[in-house]
Amino acid sequence: MRAQEKLVGRKRDMKMARFLAKQAKESKEMVKKAAKETTEKTTKNDSTV
Repeated sequence: MRAQEKLVGRKRDMKMARFLAKQAKESKEMVKKAAKETTEKTTKNDSTV
């Protein structure tokens, strides 16, 4: 029984780790996207000056 509980716990940890990795990847992409947008905005502003 103990081994079964351990296995279930490990499975849950794997799911959680995968989920967190996905979240981290998404947030990294969001940051990249936001940075790109801000750079485009600043370059537009510079050209109008």
